[in-house]
Amino acid sequence: MTVDTEVWSKVLSQLEGINRTGLTMPESELLKYVEREWRTSMQLVERFNKDMGERRWFRAISAFLQLLQRANAAYSYLYQPTTVASLNNERVANIVNDVLGVLTDTVTRCVEEIKSSSKDMGVESVTLATSSFPPTLSVSVVVKNA
Repeated sequence: MTVDTEVWSKVLSQLEGINRTGLTMPESELLKYVEREWRTSMQLVERFNKDMGERRWFRAISAFLQLLQRANAAYSYLYQPTTVASLNNERVANIVNDVLGVLTDTVTRCVEEIKSSSKDMGVESVTLATSSFPPTLSVSVVVKNA
């Protein structure tokens, strides 16, 4: 079992396919930020999958934690009232919603992956918690004999 990267490619295609002519400056800048972060986060998901498959547990956890940091940064930025208020273009707003949904789903799937391999990884427990304001995902990973 791996984290699905097909949906990541689909969102990247949507980001690349938006005609930026006619967008406001804040929308255009937001798309640049999201696309740049999306590419980096996508690489982390691919690295997580590869490292889990190769049983390089600590590298997989490292990739996951970096992804979690980027997800939380995206939540903080994209849920700011000024950011939300600047989204006049429905297509941009829909992509932002897709990005946030895929990030949340991916973090959850990574936690599921770690839990399912926890015995082999030497992981004692994995806990996922959410906060609504500011929107964040917190994960606690307890490793035996670390």
